[in-house]
Amino acid sequence: GMVSYSVMLTLVLIAIRPRQIEKHLELKAMYEVHAWMAIALIVTLFIHVFIRWSGLENIFTLEISDTSMLGYGGLISLFLVMITGIFVLSDVIIQKSDKLMEWKENKWNRNVHLWIHRLAIVSILFIYFHIWNVTYLSGNILLHTLNTIYTVFVLGSYFYYKIRIWRLPRYEVIANEMPTPDVHALQLKATKSDVMNYQPGQFGFFRFIDSDLPNEAHPFSFSSALDHESDIIEIMVKESGDWTSSLDIVKEGDQVTIEGPYGNFYPKEKENSDTPMILLSGGIGFTPSLSVLRHEMANNSDRRIAFLWGLHGEE
Repeated sequence: GMVSYSVMLTLVLIAIRPRQIEKHLELKAMYEVHAWMAIALIVTLFIHVFIRWSGLENIFTLEISDTSMLGYGGLISLFLVMITGIFVLSDVIIQKSDKLMEWKENKWNRNVHLWIHRLAIVSILFIYFHIWNVTYLSGNILLHTLNTIYTVFVLGSYFYYKIRIWRLPRYEVIANEMPTPDVHALQLKATKSDVMNYQPGQFGFFRFIDSDLPNEAHPFSFSSALDHESDIIEIMVKESGDWTSSLDIVKEGDQVTIEGPYGNFYPKEKENSDTPMILLSGGIGFTPSLSVLRHEMANNSDRRIAFLWGLHGEE
């Protein structure tokens, strides 16, 4: 049970994308760790329920203690969290099933399931007080102290993250053009602060906060290069799902926040270097390469660069 709870706390910590961990693992690896830890959570949780939980046999008679009631509350909310995470918000586990991937893209409302997924915080509170009510743990001061420290740290990090997201500087959409029939080029202008400091090829999580789009954050690479004489950021987005296909409703003047930057596509040791560079890109994946090319051009680089771009259609 304690292993399961500790894994659950760690999952919430990974979900807020801590920059200190991302610098070493990168987000893709973090999400994979998150997915497999969720499986470990399920396994340890059901071991705990079926082997250790004394109130299980009385669930239908309602003759259960406050301890078990708290535990059941944590179990039910956690079950909903796990279902939404495995089948809707992630594809690490279901990516080999075409049917499940089709349901994920077309049948399940991602925004609704995202809110259900946030029941993880409710589940943490249920389970934390469940542990405090376990009789044979009441005298284990060291266990309760360590458990409380980690719980407070994770919940504190989560709510600090939410406050930081709420206070992010805002950008204004100044252009939403379509250079090809299925690609949007969005230009954003900083309003009340300096433009975000980012490296060529990095990406951020963009949240359109006052348009008709759901305000869930989506990751996109910067196609612009940081120019301290300009306060404009550009991204290019291909229509490939319900959300991205609705970008035509984004209009000039809409407000956007950017969380990040993330990634290390362009290592800092390559800055101001004359080392030749080869850039390989396919389709819309050229956006980080475009950022690098624009960065090199803006800095009057003499670097020799070969750029290979694969496309499925001439247009």
